[in-house]
Amino acid sequence: MRLRELERQKTEIENVGIIALVRDMDILPDELTAYIQAFKAQTGGGAAILPTEPAEIENIENDKEDANEEKE
Repeated sequence: MRLRELERQKTEIENVGIIALVRDMDILPDELTAYIQAFKAQTGGGAAILPTEPAEIENIENDKEDANEEKE
């Protein structure tokens, strides 16, 4: 029972950290969705640390746009 409570607390702390990171990025929900999708496409969907620097985010967005243009 104690282990479950600790796991719940750990998950809650991780979620608070994720929410704080997203809020710091100051982007709209649709932009966040596109950002996550572009990141998954670039990394093959694997778990990794999301870039938080504006230049890194812009590179991912540009890569996604380039990939969409190639598909057309």
